Amino acid sequence: MIMRTKSWLLCLVAIFCACGSQDADRGVERKLPSVKEEQLVVQQHNILVVEVNSDGQLLVDNENIDIKQLKDRAKAFLKKSDDGIISLRTDRSTSYNLYFEVQDSLTEAIIELRNEMSMREFGCENYRDLEDDQRKAIEKAIPMAISEAEPIRR
Repeated sequence: MIMRTKSWLLCLVAIFCACGSQDADRGVERKLPSVKEEQLVVQQHNILVVEVNSDGQLLVDNENIDIKQLKDRAKAFLKKSDDGIISLRTDRSTSYNLYFEVQDSLTEAIIELRNEMSMREFGCENYRDLEDDQRKAIEKAIPMAISEAEPIRR
């Protein structure tokens, strides 16, 4: 009986270890709008359209670019547009790896802009190290404005 209990316990520990070791750090941090927020009217020139088509090509405003260029393109757009929004559209067949590469590049662009503002305004290299009110002011000035549009239809 003790042997049987030990083997069940060992089996449960093995299952727990296998399930618990998956990469839980992968994900997309976004603030979703509340139901009460008003709809914003956005001018077309304030939208950077980023698409990943069924062939895995990355298009920014209908121009085919390499993933390595995306962060700099996003930063340049957001610097010139105070209320700019990045609209991300993907094909249903887009791989998760490419999707997360695109999301990571866009997020890095925003974080770099926040860090630059943090250094300029508060003398701190990393905006996440600021006091709460300072960090919130940076986040308000440079929001995580990435919109997921409807998937591209074939």
